[in-house]
Amino acid sequence: MKKIFSIALCVVFSTLFFSPTAYCISYKAKYYYNTGINQYNYQNIEGAIYNFNKAIEIEPLYKDALIELAFVHKDLGNFQQAEKYFEKVLEIDPNDSTIKRYLKNLYLETGQDYSLKSDYLNAVKYYEKAIKLAPNDIDANFQLGYAYIETKNYEKAVYFNKKTLELDPSNKLAQNNLKVAYNKLNKSNKQKAINNFDVKKNSGKDIYKLVKFGSNIDQYSREIVYEILDILSEDREGKMLLDIILRNKVTINITPGKTETNAKLSKQRRYILLYGFIPVFWWTKKTKIVNIGEGYLYDYKNKNIDVDSRIHGFQSLIHEFCHVVSFLNNRKYENALEEELTGSLIGYNIAHRIFLKRAMTRDETKEYSQNLLIGLLSDEHRDLPIYNGFIKNMQKLGFNPPYPEVYRDIQQLYKTIENNPQTIKQPRLDPMTNPIKTL
Repeated sequence: MKKIFSIALCVVFSTLFFSPTAYCISYKAKYYYNTGINQYNYQNIEGAIYNFNKAIEIEPLYKDALIELAFVHKDLGNFQQAEKYFEKVLEIDPNDSTIKRYLKNLYLETGQDYSLKSDYLNAVKYYEKAIKLAPNDIDANFQLGYAYIETKNYEKAVYFNKKTLELDPSNKLAQNNLKVAYNKLNKSNKQKAINNFDVKKNSGKDIYKLVKFGSNIDQYSREIVYEILDILSEDREGKMLLDIILRNKVTINITPGKTETNAKLSKQRRYILLYGFIPVFWWTKKTKIVNIGEGYLYDYKNKNIDVDSRIHGFQSLIHEFCHVVSFLNNRKYENALEEELTGSLIGYNIAHRIFLKRAMTRDETKEYSQNLLIGLLSDEHRDLPIYNGFIKNMQKLGFNPPYPEVYRDIQQLYKTIENNPQTIKQPRLDPMTNPIKTL
């Protein structure tokens, strides 16, 4: 009779308070719980775990016993067991903010443990759990943003690094990670665009006839050249270049490797001889040749290398076509750093318009121009004159180099890369010691 009365009293009490924690715990369960506390205080961890488990066997919804078990396992480094018991507590009382905080921190610790082992796929799972409990936690958003970079999910990496900066605008690491994520997302999109591009045969067979191959050039290289020519015809400036090449019957010569990649204008005097030795009439024959190394063609088609290297391989042919345009329109032609730099940027811009359906941004132009100048100063190009009016001449012909104000002043561009460890110093490009006006 006394037991029935106690049960009835518990039911009334729970109903009045309408709370999942207003749960009547039996005397026996409390006994095991209190024994577990005493065992823990005396450093008898096994005894504490045994008694807490006995309490839960009797009362599966015994919240305090579940919490103590969670903390004991956490102290022992048994994170999965600790998570299980904290999660059980939240099932009993979903609004317990203290347990939410404990569990969120435990998820973060587990995620960081996986990160230290470079197991970022599992790290992501735990950081996501932490954010589900605390959407505005700075550390959880930051860690998840970085883990998504490592797992190559760049769209989510951008999202969570931006979220981190919304919560903590001065976070330098998140600022850097956001730049990395944007850069990798951009490269990933470029790679997909090149891989998925649908090539249409638009250039026509006449341009194919200008392409010459040595005996040691394979069929695959020929197919790549024809593909690039077809792709170029889809862009306004690309088609302009092809028209100039075709109209002037410029030979496109595919060479082994990468070393012999250039554009040449050779002049040869021809004679009509009287009696076989007296010249009575002569004329000058001009031969226009573009040499393109097949190594650049392979780079363009290689899915396993950095996408910027692939675009560089694609634009190498455009770059040499630009040289042809330049010497065809200048009687006293002389190459220059300005031409080398701008010719490549025209090529990169055409590639962006074709594959990405947009022109290069100002930031992309700045990055490409800096990297290009570093490269030019690392080889024989460093000894070229600085300017030859290439930008203005190309603009007059209808070509639009991207953001020329970024690199028109090569000496100012040099200042932006002067302290880069890869830059080979060129005192003649220092505007302080050698002031030169741009053309």
